[in-house]
Amino acid sequence: MPRIKVRIVTPGKPDRVFDHELLRDHGPGGIIVSSFVYDGLPGGVFPVKDAGRFREAFADGDHGLLVEYPQGLEVIAVTRDGRLRGYYVNINLPYRRTEDGYEAKDLFLDVWVWADGGFTILDEDEFTEAKKASLITEDESRFANETLGNVVRMINFHRFPPKEVIEFLPVASAPQPPGK
Repeated sequence: MPRIKVRIVTPGKPDRVFDHELLRDHGPGGIIVSSFVYDGLPGGVFPVKDAGRFREAFADGDHGLLVEYPQGLEVIAVTRDGRLRGYYVNINLPYRRTEDGYEAKDLFLDVWVWADGGFTILDEDEFTEAKKASLITEDESRFANETLGNVVRMINFHRFPPKEVIEFLPVASAPQPPGK
């Protein structure tokens, strides 16, 4: 499988570049699907506050299946040993293709969705600070909030994860449609 570089540009921070295996590219303006293994997380884990306490969402060695949508939404299905841990949703500006992959501007807001459908909105404090420091424009702020609202509605109406994510998940970890 071919490899691609995924560059995430976060205003006020160094760019992050990740090496991924390309699984599917739907062409210009289409969905890009890639996979990777988490490595180099601070402390080896990514904790998320849930019901007042921190729980491990994912850790080094976990597998990530990334689906990048042209509308500025990035959904990463996280699995460990073939079992779904949850989904990390990045809210970005729409991606831009590069010679060796693509790049996207991070708009700070993220969502962690547990495998059971519960969710936590992440980095609201960073988003607020970025607006105050003019690291993102008013239009970008509005776009981020609208996208966040769409994600929350998808979750609340049981339309999450998107079908493109489910298509690539291993059978053991794929969520069952409601009512099954």
